[in-house]
Amino acid sequence: MNETTETNKAYERLTPQRKALVDQVIKNLETSNGLWTQGWVGSGVPESAVTGKKYHGVNNFYLTLVAMMSGYKDNRWATFKQIEDNNWKFKTDEEGKSLGKGNGVSVEFFELRDKETKSRFDSSVLDGMTPNERQEYMDKNVYPIRKYYRVFNGDIIDGIPAKETHVIDPNSVVERAENILDYWNTNEAKIIYGGNEA
Repeated sequence: MNETTETNKAYERLTPQRKALVDQVIKNLETSNGLWTQGWVGSGVPESAVTGKKYHGVNNFYLTLVAMMSGYKDNRWATFKQIEDNNWKFKTDEEGKSLGKGNGVSVEFFELRDKETKSRFDSSVLDGMTPNERQEYMDKNVYPIRKYYRVFNGDIIDGIPAKETHVIDPNSVVERAENILDYWNTNEAKIIYGGNEA
C-alpha cells in the first residue's frame, strides 16, 4: 500500500468538520493566501458573540483560517439560534440576498455525559478524589459525545453590537518594556532597528 492510499484512508476517517479544515488549509497553501504570508494584524481570537467565550483547539484554528480566507474583520461568531434570540439578522448583498446562506461554519464540541443518567456530567462529583480515583471514576461512569454547531461571523450579522476597539498609540512608551530593552541593548546584544524582514 502506498503513502497516497494511506493518506486517502486517513482523510476518509475524519469528521466532516475536520475534512473541511484540511480542505481549507490545502486551498490556502495552493492559493498562497493569508495564513502563510506576513501580516500580524488580525481580528483576534475567535469568540462567541454572545458569551465572549474564546474558541479553543481545532475550532480556534479553523475559525481563524475561515476568517482570513473570507476577509472577516470581526472575531465574533454566533449560532443561528443566538442570532434569532438577539433579534439580529443576516446582512444582504446588493441584490437583497442573505449573506448567511452558505457562510455557516461547522464547529465541534465534546460534552461529557453520565453513563447512568445520560445527562451532562457534573464535575463536582470528583471533588476530594485523588487523581487516580478521578480517572477510575471517569473511565467507569462518564462518556464523551461529539456535538456540531453551525456558526456565522459577526461581519455578516446585522444588529450585532459594535465591537469594542482598543486603540493602541504606537508612540506611547511603556517604561517597563523600555527598561528591559535598554538592559538587553547594554548588557546582552546590540539592538538594531530597521530592515524589511520580520
